[in-house]
Amino acid sequence: DLLLDPDSNLRLAGFQARATTRILQACSEYHEGTSQASGTIVCPGTGSGKTLSFYLPGLASLAADLLTDSTRRVRILAIYPRNELLKDQFMEAWGQCRKLDGLMALGIGRKIRIGALYGDTPYTWDMAGKDYKTRKEKPEFDLLRCSTSSCSGQMEWHANLKQVKCSRCDHRVADDEVALTRSCQTDVPPDILFTTTEMLNRRLGDFSCNHLFGIGPQTGPMLVLLDEVHTYG
Repeated sequence: DLLLDPDSNLRLAGFQARATTRILQACSEYHEGTSQASGTIVCPGTGSGKTLSFYLPGLASLAADLLTDSTRRVRILAIYPRNELLKDQFMEAWGQCRKLDGLMALGIGRKIRIGALYGDTPYTWDMAGKDYKTRKEKPEFDLLRCSTSSCSGQMEWHANLKQVKCSRCDHRVADDEVALTRSCQTDVPPDILFTTTEMLNRRLGDFSCNHLFGIGPQTGPMLVLLDEVHTYG
């Protein structure tokens, strides 16, 4: 219930309810140590709510897992074939995570933290707000929109404050909600990591960051989302 706006009349479609039940069952078996690798394919049309059918059970399971083990590691890995798809879903996932802030504050004393590892993610705060090729100023942060009601401001990098801030109002997002740079992600892994198939392919052999994908002795992600899976060979 915490993941859904209590003021809305949102009802789950049949496929969303079935996917939620199936994924939660698999996660329950994972926590009990009795799970076998399994997959769920959700294939309704565009705009039907496929994303919610993954993130609703995913975040519910993530919250339960963190309440028993708050170790910093990537628990959900979301893989997209294109940057624009990643950006489109990032804001929604961030918003759903914020609905659990109160519960997580009481349970583990911190928020669910997400990150995005793709071409535009700066390596360090020194490169935040700059084009990584030309090094020219590029203040826009297009993964998030201002969540203040009726505000039309653009989220922008504020590297000196180590956060992103709306250009019009005082809405801010800091590292406790989003792992904003690659160094932030590798030093303190986010709970949910968004990446692309191209970035995954490039970084699986990179010892500085492949622990984010479960390479090495640490425990890997418990859930993996493959978006637009029909496009893969």
